[in-house]
Amino acid sequence: MNQTDLIILAVYLVFIVYVLRQAWNSIEERTVIKHVGNSFDYEGLKDFVDVNFKFDGYYSFDKQPSKLATTIVNKSPTATIIVDWEKGSLRTWQGGDRRLIRLIDGMQEGDKAKVQASSTISPKRSLSVTLTSEDLLTVDKETSELRPTKPMVDIRKLQADKDAKPKDKKDAERIQKLRDIYANFTSRREPLKFSMRLPLQITNIIEGTKKDMWGFIDCNFTVSYIPRISQVPWNPK
Repeated sequence: MNQTDLIILAVYLVFIVYVLRQAWNSIEERTVIKHVGNSFDYEGLKDFVDVNFKFDGYYSFDKQPSKLATTIVNKSPTATIIVDWEKGSLRTWQGGDRRLIRLIDGMQEGDKAKVQASSTISPKRSLSVTLTSEDLLTVDKETSELRPTKPMVDIRKLQADKDAKPKDKKDAERIQKLRDIYANFTSRREPLKFSMRLPLQITNIIEGTKKDMWGFIDCNFTVSYIPRISQVPWNPK
């Protein structure tokens, strides 16, 4: 192999590395969100109600969901279930509670009181709703409608916050904690977690006797990191 051949080979290899690098960088970092179960205020609730959710397969970091497609199922042949939206909450991965909002098409600021009114689910029936939290809503300037535009789990904000410059010792400890959380997330040691709380009233009539029960369901979710390597076509699943 002469010098010209070596130069051609070197240029070819550099080009291949460049193409592969560009292809790698074009792969979006993604997550998968899973409903990992429900926690009941007391065990008897699970005999009356179930809650399910629908998610897409994967979400890029920039397109994390801002709402939950939710179906609440009344499993009982005799009981009526009332869902108290106003007392519901969405708990963030950082542990803070946010006011739960039931979405309707064309909802505006003045509609909040109406949509937060309790919903009744008859025996052996189900209710499908879309839920978000109040702080994720913004007003559309053209239509004045309220729309959820911010993610329930803001990974981009976590990335920015962990790289912020600390102002003092306490702030440095907070930032280090965020760095640890993000490192555990991207290394797949521990997913980010959030939950939704639904307060319920159950009215059951058995043999002519009316019995009311109150309780809540915590619906638990995980947000797991999907490595880029798992998205390449030649990667064995």
